[in-house]
Amino acid sequence: MLSKQDDILTVEHFFLESDCKTQAEAFQEIATSAKKLGFLKKNISEKSLVNSFIQREGTTSFGDGVAVPHARNEDIVKSGIFIMRFKQPIPWKALDEQPVKAIIALIAPLKSAGNEHLEILSKVAQRLTKPEFQSILFNSKDKKVIIQSLNINNKPNVETSGKTISEYMKGSSKKLKIL
Repeated sequence: MLSKQDDILTVEHFFLESDCKTQAEAFQEIATSAKKLGFLKKNISEKSLVNSFIQREGTTSFGDGVAVPHARNEDIVKSGIFIMRFKQPIPWKALDEQPVKAIIALIAPLKSAGNEHLEILSKVAQRLTKPEFQSILFNSKDKKVIIQSLNINNKPNVETSGKTISEYMKGSSKKLKIL
C-alpha cells in the first residue's frame, strides 16, 4: 500500500526543459534537487543517490522515448518521483535502441514500507502504456496536469489550472500513438 505521503510528486520535482546531455548529468540534477528537497539524510551528499541510480541502471527505458530509472538505498529518507523532459533526446540503454525524451525517476528508502517502491513503479508502468499519458508527459507545460494524469496518490481532484485531462486532450493538436 502506498504511503499517505503527499510529497511523492509535486511541482518542485519537475525539470521540463532540461539541458542534460547524458544519463550521468540527469542523475546528478535529480540528486541535487532530491537533496535540497529533503529526500536524503542531511549529512549525506547527493553522490550517494547518483551512485544508486548508476548501480541499478540496466535497461530502464520503456521504449517510445521514456525511461524509468530508480534507486533505493539507506540514505534516502522518503520516496519520491522526479520528472525530467529533455530539450534534446539523450542516449539511453533502451530496448528499442532509441534516445530518451523524458524520464520518470523513482527513489525510495531501502527499508520502505512493504513494497512501496514496487507499487509506485507498477503505477508508473501502467500509465506509460496509455497514449494519453505519453502525450501529456511529452507536451504539457502544466506540471499539475502531468501530476493529475500520473495520479500516483489516487487523488481525483488535483487542481490543473481549470482543465481536466479530457479538456487538455481536446485542445491538443498532437496525434496519439496507439501502442
